[in-house]
Amino acid sequence: MVPGVVRNLLSNPSLDEGAESPAAWEWVVISGRPVWVFDFEEKFGGVRSVKVLQDVGKVHGEFSQTVPCRPSARYRLRARVRTAVEGTGDESGANLSLRSLKGGIEIHRLGLRPFFVGRADWTLWTTDYVTPDGADALAVSFDMRNSSGVAWFDALELFEAPEPLASSVDPPEIPASVAAFPRARSVRILFDEEPRFFVNEVLAPLVGRGFLAKGPAVASASQIAEDAVIFWDAKSASDVGFDGIARLAKGKVVILAPEALEGAVGRGGIKAVKIEDALVAPCARIEKESFLTAGLRKGDVIPWWSDPADTGRFYQTQIAAEPSFLVGLGFEVVAASRCADAAADGRPVVLCRPAESGGGIFVMDLEPLNSRPRYTADANLVCLILSNALGRRQISLGAYVVPAFDYDRFSKSLRALAEKHPGLDLSEEGRTAEDRPIYSVSVGPADAPVFFVDAGIHPYEWAPCFGSILYAARIADEYARGLPWARALLKSLRLKCLPVYAPDGWESAARGVRGVNLNRNFPLYWDEYKGADKGPAPLSEPETRTVARILQRDNVIAGVSWHETSANTNWVGMPGFTGRYARYARAVPAMFRQFIDGSHFYWQASTWTQVTDPRNFQYHYMDSYPYLRDYSASREPYEVHYGHSLGIDSFLVEQYGNSEMYYSATPQRTDMTGRILEMLFGLEVGLVCRNHGSNAVEASIPLVANGAAGDAVIYSNDGAVLERRALRQDGDVRVVEGTLPPGACLVVEFDPPPWLSRPKPGP
Repeated sequence: MVPGVVRNLLSNPSLDEGAESPAAWEWVVISGRPVWVFDFEEKFGGVRSVKVLQDVGKVHGEFSQTVPCRPSARYRLRARVRTAVEGTGDESGANLSLRSLKGGIEIHRLGLRPFFVGRADWTLWTTDYVTPDGADALAVSFDMRNSSGVAWFDALELFEAPEPLASSVDPPEIPASVAAFPRARSVRILFDEEPRFFVNEVLAPLVGRGFLAKGPAVASASQIAEDAVIFWDAKSASDVGFDGIARLAKGKVVILAPEALEGAVGRGGIKAVKIEDALVAPCARIEKESFLTAGLRKGDVIPWWSDPADTGRFYQTQIAAEPSFLVGLGFEVVAASRCADAAADGRPVVLCRPAESGGGIFVMDLEPLNSRPRYTADANLVCLILSNALGRRQISLGAYVVPAFDYDRFSKSLRALAEKHPGLDLSEEGRTAEDRPIYSVSVGPADAPVFFVDAGIHPYEWAPCFGSILYAARIADEYARGLPWARALLKSLRLKCLPVYAPDGWESAARGVRGVNLNRNFPLYWDEYKGADKGPAPLSEPETRTVARILQRDNVIAGVSWHETSANTNWVGMPGFTGRYARYARAVPAMFRQFIDGSHFYWQASTWTQVTDPRNFQYHYMDSYPYLRDYSASREPYEVHYGHSLGIDSFLVEQYGNSEMYYSATPQRTDMTGRILEMLFGLEVGLVCRNHGSNAVEASIPLVANGAAGDAVIYSNDGAVLERRALRQDGDVRVVEGTLPPGACLVVEFDPPPWLSRPKPGP
């Protein structure tokens, strides 16, 4: 990298200077008698680290340092943390923080800060923070609070980031669908030395081990029978040559690493160049929208780097060649590098060369997928493009959305959305304590019973805020076009979404507003809950009073409160989970898992899978699915859903995500929300579900809504009837059966609709 492009703003960042205490860092005791020492044995890269020790949770001290900053500028904080910590509560554990100052007075603080608990070796933590208007200084601190144990800190870095990790696009829009290559049912990877992590942890889960072949380079393309082939290194491709690869690509998908392209072309003007940076993770800018970048938009800047040895140094392989040479080979640039090195900025990192018979050649840096994912690596975006290239597109709604946490901007988008989609009604339902409007979007007959959905009751759980309205816009369009599943859902029902429940906390990514967790401000069990965040009285907040008014006024027959979880297994379990909340959870039926995604893959963000748990940085290497939380029988005061508190048949959804810690960590969660919402909408009021996969699915589904007769109808994606059959009676349960081809939609047409006579539960 070019020296001096970025500069660490912190003095003594390694904590190695200073005899009695780390020079330039101030130690402040906030409560009790906290203890810290230098540790010359446990350290990361330097001479020593700082170790904080606490034997009780009621002590608190912190190290801090203040540096000048610019207003409205993006800064990146990185640090290494090692823990052996026990803690309880939302804010417990080893902690790093950033605060904006103006004239020495705090005016804003980082809302997305970590609290590390458990035992973990040195872990890299990174976050971006944009200073507010008027800020003239940044205070960086590290400490341990509400916990006991030992935490080590070392290698802190603060610098002004030349590029955000991901650009922000104006939501919400529903992009036009783009054609994809046929699904690659079998894949061969060729290599000189096996990239084991990529093969075992990426390709194998993506295509299935039975459809994955691997081995050293072959001398002739005729030896490859699979639908797709990946050339990993220079030798694997040089033996076949570019002409042979071009012939192979007729009807096949061929993916080359940049080194493989260099090897295939030979000394003909292409070179794979690996750049390195110690501070700024290189990114890629999307230059072209196509099926290859489905879920991304032109102009999006996404993370694109690897750190295979976990050294804190970032690598990106770029393609150095004259543009005319690439054009002569038939390539167009899909994504180009964005990094701090001006000399390397703008080089291609993804190339595409369509071929005859539905095939093509893609060149992309695959190295980010060959190492265990890092907390903010976003390797799932690299895999998103790889998955699209293999014809395994898993995006059907929404686009990559990174919020700017600007509620005024969001409100303008809502108004634009309502104007763009006929039948989508926008209403102001109330005002917050800070006089911000609380909006709803609705679709369906104005006088019909209401299926109510809210999102953002915890403002830092933002993905459902976008996903719910994207789904509402889509169903409004389908209803206006007369598609049968939309007609079935909205024949005698109205969908109402409250996309941002708590606007006052949305911009700061807070958990509550004014110190109140709105989820705990409803009447049921309010007296029994002992926490201070329940508010001074039931329904004391204007936001909760607004929702109570909707539930009591609008003939709401069912409700969903939409949350986003960090995948802590105390809250959301995997299949077979037996944790302390297991008795409140009922799993999504297995059939719906198949409909949602034909090939489950834990890095692919549009499946139901969480990459990392931000509380303990443990990665989840298994498929896992959202749970519907039914609180109708709950006696846990802080777990009761407010809908039941107000006499509404309701449940809560915890959707996997990471936005409370790092809001670019899991893209496509808006897509996930739309699919879950359609599924729940259908489950609660009847049944509507789609086959989003690429294989036909045999459906045999016991109905949730019993007591009504009707038919099960399977429609093609353009609304044509493929199959109709009566519901089968199995004891006291009616069963839906049928075969759904890819893209098909199943609708149960009840006669009469059971929700019209459903009694409301008692409070």
